Amino acid sequence: MQIVRYAPFKGMDAIEDQFKDIFGEVFDRGFWQMELPATDMYEEDGKLMVEVDLPKFKEDEVEITVSADALEIKAQHEEDTEKKERKYVMRESTSGSFWRRITLPDNAKTDEAAADFTDGVLKVSMPLTDRPEPKKLSIKSKK
Repeated sequence: MQIVRYAPFKGMDAIEDQFKDIFGEVFDRGFWQMELPATDMYEEDGKLMVEVDLPKFKEDEVEITVSADALEIKAQHEEDTEKKERKYVMRESTSGSFWRRITLPDNAKTDEAAADFTDGVLKVSMPLTDRPEPKKLSIKSKK
């Protein structure tokens, strides 16, 4: 009897191929990989900065919500440039949507958050408070 290595996900390649046949190039980059806009989060001058590249979106297509622990960014874009006087053989329109939830550090002052959208780049900033120094606890044993 031959020993065969157990491969629990061996059939997943066939499922991925079926998805590619149905949905086309969306899955060409890999079944579990989807493209997200480039996002940077960093500290600068006592503020937390979040920058998101949204080149095809306009300011009125972007919605930002901030809570005590997270920043949510939603964007939806639809563009249809059909001209009635043309007899189209082929016509392409563009659309896209984006949603991202970013967990914020506990020292971010979300009630003072501000946003700016310039040249397709969304910048969200909020002040940071000083983090308290970690405190070592001593263990008291009961005897």
